[in-house]
Amino acid sequence: MFVIYGSLLPLEFHAVPWDTAVNSFMHMPWLNLGLASRIDWLANALIYFPLGYLATCAAMAGTTSPGEQTRGVPPWAAALLFFCLGSALAWTVEFAQIFFPQRTVSLNDVLAECAGTAIGCVAGLLFGRPFVQLLARAMFAEAPPLVSLFWLYFLSYATLSLFPFDFSTASAVFDQKLATGHAGWWLAPIHLGDSLRAGLQFFGEALLAIPFGIALGRGPRSSRWPAAWFLGLGFGALIEVIQLFLLSTTSQGASALSRAFGFSAGAAIAALTGSLNLTLKSGTKGLLLMACAAVWALVLGYLAGWGRSPVSISGWWERAASLNYLPFYYHYYVGESRALTSLLQCLASYACVGVATGLLWARPRPVLSAGLAALIAFGLEGSKLILIGRHPDPTNVLIAAAAAWAAHRIVHRLRRQAPAASLSLPQMTNKAPELAADQQAIALDTAVTAGNEQLAAMLATAVILVASYAAPGNHASTALALTAYVACVWCYPQTVLFLVPMSIGLTDVASYTGPRWLDTLDLAMLATAILAFVHPSTRNPGIQESRRGLPMATWLLLGLVPGVLIGLSHLETIDPIALLTPLDLAWGAMQSKGLIWAFVLTVFVQRSGISADRSGLMLGRGMVIALAGVVMLTVTERLAFVGPLDFSSDYRAPGPFSAIALGGAFIECFLAAATPFAVVAAMRERRRWVRWSCAVLVMGAAYATMITFSRGGQVVFLLMVCATVALLAMRRFNGRHLGQLRQDHWKSVLLVAPVGVIAGVILLAPYAMSRFDTLGRDATGRLTHWKEGLAFGSSNTFATLFGNGMGSFGRQAYVLGDPKERPGMFELIHAQGHHWLRSRPGSLSYLDQRVDVIPSEPLTVTARLRASQDSGIQVLLCEKDLVQSRTCGAARLTVPADGQWHTVSEPITLPFNPLAGWPARPLRLTLFSGGAGAIEVDDLSMIDAQGQQRLRNGDFEDGPAHWMYSSDRHLTWHMKNLWLQVFFELGIVGVIAHAGLLVAGLWGARRAAGTQPYFLAAAMALLAFQGVGLIDSVIDSPRFLQLYLSLALLGALLGRREIRRRRQRQHPAPRRAERSHA
Repeated sequence: MFVIYGSLLPLEFHAVPWDTAVNSFMHMPWLNLGLASRIDWLANALIYFPLGYLATCAAMAGTTSPGEQTRGVPPWAAALLFFCLGSALAWTVEFAQIFFPQRTVSLNDVLAECAGTAIGCVAGLLFGRPFVQLLARAMFAEAPPLVSLFWLYFLSYATLSLFPFDFSTASAVFDQKLATGHAGWWLAPIHLGDSLRAGLQFFGEALLAIPFGIALGRGPRSSRWPAAWFLGLGFGALIEVIQLFLLSTTSQGASALSRAFGFSAGAAIAALTGSLNLTLKSGTKGLLLMACAAVWALVLGYLAGWGRSPVSISGWWERAASLNYLPFYYHYYVGESRALTSLLQCLASYACVGVATGLLWARPRPVLSAGLAALIAFGLEGSKLILIGRHPDPTNVLIAAAAAWAAHRIVHRLRRQAPAASLSLPQMTNKAPELAADQQAIALDTAVTAGNEQLAAMLATAVILVASYAAPGNHASTALALTAYVACVWCYPQTVLFLVPMSIGLTDVASYTGPRWLDTLDLAMLATAILAFVHPSTRNPGIQESRRGLPMATWLLLGLVPGVLIGLSHLETIDPIALLTPLDLAWGAMQSKGLIWAFVLTVFVQRSGISADRSGLMLGRGMVIALAGVVMLTVTERLAFVGPLDFSSDYRAPGPFSAIALGGAFIECFLAAATPFAVVAAMRERRRWVRWSCAVLVMGAAYATMITFSRGGQVVFLLMVCATVALLAMRRFNGRHLGQLRQDHWKSVLLVAPVGVIAGVILLAPYAMSRFDTLGRDATGRLTHWKEGLAFGSSNTFATLFGNGMGSFGRQAYVLGDPKERPGMFELIHAQGHHWLRSRPGSLSYLDQRVDVIPSEPLTVTARLRASQDSGIQVLLCEKDLVQSRTCGAARLTVPADGQWHTVSEPITLPFNPLAGWPARPLRLTLFSGGAGAIEVDDLSMIDAQGQQRLRNGDFEDGPAHWMYSSDRHLTWHMKNLWLQVFFELGIVGVIAHAGLLVAGLWGARRAAGTQPYFLAAAMALLAFQGVGLIDSVIDSPRFLQLYLSLALLGALLGRREIRRRRQRQHPAPRRAERSHA
């Protein structure tokens, strides 16, 4: 029936006289087919192939050997009969197509259909019997059907990867694939226009390859994920090479890499879990499915067009009435490859409904699951009626129901055949010695939990980073990142200590989006505050013994509160669209987020009862991942501007932290604080590849630190590496054999020696030497700045005790400092429901926006300006990171000093730079005031020759979105000393509280390091903050204040918890007497 239905679509019948029809049938033409028509010809053959194949397989269902007859008929005779019936059907359908003018009647189609039937029959004779047996084992066998399902999955995967089998070695095929953008060494050109959709495709390819990795990890010769990665790369490359010879497919190198990641992920899952657990706790299962459902809904909405197509409600009824509700009607009007892609996309999308209901519902209800999927598909397809440029397809409702029904049945089949606890994949390994039942359960639970939490943390990290950098500031991407964070922390509370340090280091995208009150990190910490009181682990009475109140360090945190309140005392209202600068009264509120979030993290860890060992492990690995990302971003940024070995250039890598736009030692402080964690990993992690990878990371961190050319950061970094290595070697002395001691010392030498070589080469370069030559003069200038900075504060007793308020130094220094050294300022003005920008005169201050332009491209800058004095504004288009610029194009916009608005336009072009290459240099449009008076700017635009707008938020109606304030007058905004800044803003009480926090953190970290060496790295990180903070600013950024206080508070909390654990182990509490049962 399906063959007849598909051959007669779109079922537009027109009566034709019988004689005319017979005459047309007798004179069917033979068509000369080109490359495009060849696909239609193959489609006809493929439609009839299953007819011959499945009929022959059905005839052989009762046989067990090639020569055995079924129902008294030899298999070859049955195949011959089915070939004749299939050929008769082909001739009959071809005659019927004469009455449907939309269909083409030709001998080519009949030959293709007969050939497809013949090939299907022959394939049934050769491979039908094992296929039927495989299918029977998957559907009816009593044993777990995973092996049979895997082979069926492999056959389906291979078939769909090569569909529609339009092989050709003609050069015209390659020319057409290149011309249409369907081939590329890395990315096919058709994917360059929609990076998010391409990313979803690669993610889907990786997911589809995961079963192969699981099979490799659980097979007779189990493979670890590195080997699986290379196997997946080879498998993916083989498929892409074959697809290069297919006319209607896309071939690209990135797809091979995505399959490799799918293979490695599957092998990792198999190694970590060892079984496919389908009986999770109801709360965990529900939360996981809810998180997956949120991500699924976002992806489904994006694929439907939401967020990419404009919305128009008018005319939706007319569009609904014009639809054709015939099944597969719209599939007829697209190519076979595109129709198959649409079909598979719909099947995969709604099979998720069947999987979810199969896991949630105890009894099989496939019809109800199909109805739910159909209802969702009906709503989604109906929503396309109000999306301009989108077309609903009613067939998708039927496909959704079928996909959900089949997936629901398969999942319940697996659950019915699985044991009570888990569905183990088959392994063929030597049997290990059996443990007692309770010991075996504990060991398996511990191993699976540890592996699962690492996998969950890495997956959540990947989702958060992809969502943060793929679409910075996008609400959907932020929601996706937050969903991944909450789901991971809910399932494994200890992963909060992995994800928070990673987020501190790698989710700062303010250089793309402009500063915001709440970014991804802030939302994650708000979610953590809620989870601290609603998560089941915080209400578990079994761990109440670990919750005997917060440590003294947390109470010391209250010493910082008066300074925060003073900083907020002058704040009347919070303007959510203000351009946040140190002059804003809300600047102190922004800084205080770091204190609040550190307290929230400590409360969550304290209430969750996480052990010191697990906490240190997750904290250490999170810092290592953050360090790896920061090193990669910093080195990539440097390579975009100068060569890797060009140490004579004055270029200083600023790193990924947006706070450095106003100066500060943030990048070197982070590198010095995070590298001890990598040192511990390089010397203490159990897996060899992890140790070697972390050793390479330490060398990369050394390179990244040295190329900042920050003298204090360079010295502190080297001290931290040497001290951490020395302390680790000393801690291994007791109880160790001489050979083990020598091995540890060789590890130390092999780790420190390359760092020393890297540092020596860079420090002896001309530019680094010139900076050390000015050390005396710079030290004198820094002492003078400290004296002047302290004079800016109030001298009364109250200010001496409690400070001038958090975040107040920059504002005080700007107002009371030398007017000649005063930086220029920008502010957003709001009046009569409209926003515009006001630029105050000053020096070395800028307002930037990251743009995407082409060098030598002619552009036009237009703006509405108003000035009351002779003034103007300079517009620069530069190759620029957060701080330093290279090649620039310039335009100056001036207006009369009459207080009226004037529209001004000037051409601007970014000169071509032959030194620019890969990685691409970031490009920024920069504004700065070049006159003596204030000037106001509105409706700023940058238009190319085609009339396309290259700026975002040029009318400033979205507040500071996409705009970033930066200044080279660093001394105005920073005290340049950690303790003097604390004294200025928080007073003597704040200094005492900070000192107490530092001592408590170091003491607690030292105690906890006996169990978990990563706490030694935490102590060294606190000392790194002190070292860099002696000569520069390190905690006047919310992220860095949060990191600093979190390390101190967690060290104090977990150190005390470790001491209590040791006391309980040395002096166990007496057991309660057990009741006797007569």
